[in-house]
Amino acid sequence: MDDDTPRAPGEFDWYTQPGHGWYGLDGQPISLAEAESLLRDIDKRRVALSHIPRPDGTHLEVSTVFLAFDHGYTGHYAPVLWETMVFGPDSYADLDMRRYSSRAAAECGHREIVAENMPGRADLARYRTVVTARRIRAQRAARRARRAARRT
Repeated sequence: MDDDTPRAPGEFDWYTQPGHGWYGLDGQPISLAEAESLLRDIDKRRVALSHIPRPDGTHLEVSTVFLAFDHGYTGHYAPVLWETMVFGPDSYADLDMRRYSSRAAAECGHREIVAENMPGRADLARYRTVVTARRIRAQRAARRARRAARRT
């Protein structure tokens, strides 16, 4: 999209809204021309790419990239500039997608999605839920014990 694209009066345009726009790899605003150059270079934008073998001989592809455009759409928070997507073996229809505001979060999210999709790890989310529930119950029990100790 060019900056000089004609628009109908009052037409809303995310590309020109305050707090939105194009960002460089350092998270600083850049011009549309710089963004176009950056978007053409996938090697520069790619954070991680993983292929996960499946038991049926196919594989899933997990790709994490820098987006260059703020996908947060609110302007009230840090720009959402990184995205991880999981693509299936038969098509490039995404199976899962998550977005992040920092490269570190994107790298961590990429590793998490890879772990969640590894064969034999399908119950990872259930395991995390159980562990979290146990931790919360233990914390509540400890609080009750401390309160009871203070009362005596």
